[in-house]
Amino acid sequence: MVIGDITKDVAVKIIGLDERVFKYTGNDKLERFEYELKFLQAPRIKGNPNLVKVIGYCQEEETLGIVYDLNPHDTLENLITRADFNWKQRVKTALTLARLLNYLHDRKYLIRNFAPYHIVLDQDFTPIMFEFGLLVGGVLGNTINESDLRCAPYGYMDASIFEYGTDTFSVRSDVFAFGVLLLNFISKRVVEYGNPLDRALDLWALKEFKPGCSFVHQSLLSDPGFDLLDGAAITKLAEQCVEEQPKKRPNMKEVVARLEGLRAVQEHVEEINVHP
Repeated sequence: MVIGDITKDVAVKIIGLDERVFKYTGNDKLERFEYELKFLQAPRIKGNPNLVKVIGYCQEEETLGIVYDLNPHDTLENLITRADFNWKQRVKTALTLARLLNYLHDRKYLIRNFAPYHIVLDQDFTPIMFEFGLLVGGVLGNTINESDLRCAPYGYMDASIFEYGTDTFSVRSDVFAFGVLLLNFISKRVVEYGNPLDRALDLWALKEFKPGCSFVHQSLLSDPGFDLLDGAAITKLAEQCVEEQPKKRPNMKEVVARLEGLRAVQEHVEEINVHP
């Protein structure tokens, strides 16, 4: 894209084309489009380095698109199983995203569709969230509809929501999704769209967890910066984040503190413990 005399790499999102969520149509799609622009341009949000920056948009008949200042390396989902996404990068990404969720929760937002296919890493391996289709709170208000469940991200939606309804959405629902992402990072297990058995990473973790155990994939054990104590600590944290009872889960402030306490973070401050 050319802006004045400057050539810039950009990404364009067409609203409603993600096959893993309900395809919005008509007024639903327009409302989602307007909400996303309102959120990303809010004074208390604009400028956060881990939220995508809007530089333009298109609203023409049935086509709704947003232009982002973004040159992505890849989606987080695609990196989960890759060998070149090493332990220190995984810990740094987890810590950065935990801080982002805590930042948004402090500003009274609920994400509700936090998932690795809604996050990209840029060319510097900085995670950037670019999808906000179920976001509520803050400048958007707190309206939560039962129909929102049709947009639930497979494998990352708190099961208690389906049992008790959308009125039970809370910050602990985002904590659950983050816990599943932690399980992705450490075990290299992925949630495969359309495969019910692979969606239940939380059930697998709750069944297999024992005090002191580690779910860290064998291929990561020899990575620079890995420590056996970190493996057990981050496994316990992930298991607690996906607890069946939301009240037993930590909040994101506690999650951030525990990730900051990992040896990998303490011993590689310049590489991992980078504040936005």
